Amino acid sequence: PEITPPSRNEAMRLPGFGVSSSRDRYNPGRFKSQVRIPRGFWDSLGFDGETRVVLSADNGRVIIRPALEGRGLKIKLYTPTSITLQSSALGDIATMLGRDIMVRVEQGAIILERAFAARAAQG
Repeated sequence: PEITPPSRNEAMRLPGFGVSSSRDRYNPGRFKSQVRIPRGFWDSLGFDGETRVVLSADNGRVIIRPALEGRGLKIKLYTPTSITLQSSALGDIATMLGRDIMVRVEQGAIILERAFAARAAQG
């Protein structure tokens, strides 16, 4: 199904988004975190299977933005229904965001945040 991105600064619950984190088996102090994004949403922003991204976690949000000049993370998994990004530099984002995730697009970046934090920011 076609998923329309939220307009600027409008946070929405959208189906198909998910985050998970698991302890790194070689370094128990680190987490391997994955972000799943619906393929239709990804495509609607003009991204494709070759798009490299920069992932960051800040103030209870995960920010996904296109990387400059071919740097950044490659997509871990690119299927007809979703894309998956993976990083070991974000910490335990599954606990940070919880299950109730809000999504917004701002200046070309996808922002995932905990639902109650997004509602509070909107007023």
